[in-house]
Amino acid sequence: MSNTLVLFEHGQSLWLDYAGRDLLVNDSLKQLVTAGVRGATHNSAQWGDTINNTHHYDDTLRDLVQADHEIDEAKLYQWLLIQDTQIAADILHPVYDSSQGEDGFVSIDVSPQFAYDTQGTLEAARHLWKEINRPNLMIGVPGTQEGFPAIERLLAEGINVNVTLLCSVSGYEAAAAAYAQGVAMNSNPERVASVVSFLISAVDSKIEWQLERRGTPEALSLQGKIALANARLTYQGFQRFIKSDFFLEQQQRGARVQRLLWPNPRMELPGYSDLGYVEDLIGRDTVVSMSPEMLDAFEHHGAIRMTLDDPFGEAERDFKDLEAMGVGFERLMEELQKERIEANLYAYEQLLLVLKDKCQAVMKGYAAP
Repeated sequence: MSNTLVLFEHGQSLWLDYAGRDLLVNDSLKQLVTAGVRGATHNSAQWGDTINNTHHYDDTLRDLVQADHEIDEAKLYQWLLIQDTQIAADILHPVYDSSQGEDGFVSIDVSPQFAYDTQGTLEAARHLWKEINRPNLMIGVPGTQEGFPAIERLLAEGINVNVTLLCSVSGYEAAAAAYAQGVAMNSNPERVASVVSFLISAVDSKIEWQLERRGTPEALSLQGKIALANARLTYQGFQRFIKSDFFLEQQQRGARVQRLLWPNPRMELPGYSDLGYVEDLIGRDTVVSMSPEMLDAFEHHGAIRMTLDDPFGEAERDFKDLEAMGVGFERLMEELQKERIEANLYAYEQLLLVLKDKCQAVMKGYAAP
């Protein structure tokens, strides 16, 4: 049995952190689904590389430009995203059916330009939901102050939501509250699903310089530990939430558990395993997304046990030690979320430039005798 299937027996679903056309046209995604992959998330960086460095999108880009000579890069981006998502969602639909709507999702994000715009997020998410028209679509919305009202409204309307870019227990609690309010307003909550994407490797990278700057043995002993401690304490908060009276009341109405998703938890710090944090984040009612490369490594030499069920005492001690050093964790996590939003916006703008250059190259090649 593959590690992916064994992982599912432990209550964790594995989603692929990429669903570009190179995986869609050669049956690679179908084969991965057969092997146990249960969903997919959109990876803009790898998608941009595929658009720029392969010919998989050339014919589609040429057709779109020929159909509308005034089409801009933002519309090209959206059309390509819609087409890829529809194909991937159809491939994953048998998983969606067999799991009764628990898995089989393709998650794509609203444009990062709406991260601090409630109404813009609502309009963008509704547009994607209508155009893609697949029940196993999930819309990624940043867990910002402006994003949470949109998340509530979308869930109330029956639109599946991935709450993204969270990195603290307090952020998770806000996402859980938004989910609870959203499903409470939904007359048929069993038809909607949600996950909370919780940053892992970026947390350690953000904390690292604080520990190095202090340079004490106590500080250096926490290197590579805070992200996992943060995730464990968040999982503890998740367990409290799903046992709360309010959620149990909604669950009786058919509401699903809003699972935690660990997005591509590779190690950004040097000198660590090619499996990153994966082996330390295994627990029931969770999802992990992996790049194709990490998935290969996991299948080859990943070890599986219920690590999130380990006692939380060490995680609590690590945070107490961090606090005693004067590290303002909540403030740093607020900074991290802003930095990630800015990075996503920059990546989006760069991808539009890639599309512009690619279209020019494709049309030039088409016009050449």
